[in-house]
Amino acid sequence: MGLIISDTAPRIQYTAANTQTQFTIPFEFFADADIKVIKTASNGTDTTLTLASSPANATQYSVEGAGVSSGGTRRITLGGASTNGDKYTIFRELAVERTSDFPVSGNFPIETLNTELDKIIAMIQQVERDLKFSPKAAATTANTYNLTFPNLVANKFLTVNSGGTALEFTQDVTNVN
Repeated sequence: MGLIISDTAPRIQYTAANTQTQFTIPFEFFADADIKVIKTASNGTDTTLTLASSPANATQYSVEGAGVSSGGTRRITLGGASTNGDKYTIFRELAVERTSDFPVSGNFPIETLNTELDKIIAMIQQVERDLKFSPKAAATTANTYNLTFPNLVANKFLTVNSGGTALEFTQDVTNVN
């Protein structure tokens, strides 16, 4: 049976309490490998943790609740205690792919269709999540079409050209007037 994909962002972030090892996952996912975890230490260093069926230390985690809709237990468990103040970002990351094909005749696999539709919605949620972390223009802005970032130039500020039509790297960071 397919999942019921709720309108929940497929990402959550926790600030760990000392020795905490479990974190709830509030969104649906299909397989353990769909869940990714990044630990951000208090000094700002990010570490991508490793999925393990039996995690042996705090750089590894296990997952519970794949395929569970609302009402079930969905969480990660670290293989060792967290450090107070570390942040854990947990998110769903599905490969954008089609994994089934349907026959042109004969029995129609409704359960497979439901799973494919669920995965499409989950992928759309991932795109929505990523867009929320991207800069965007206001809906009322008139000149947002064809906005292209130029190639990076060392020691230059990104500015708008004099015609207001493009971005460019012009002002030297060592000569700010």
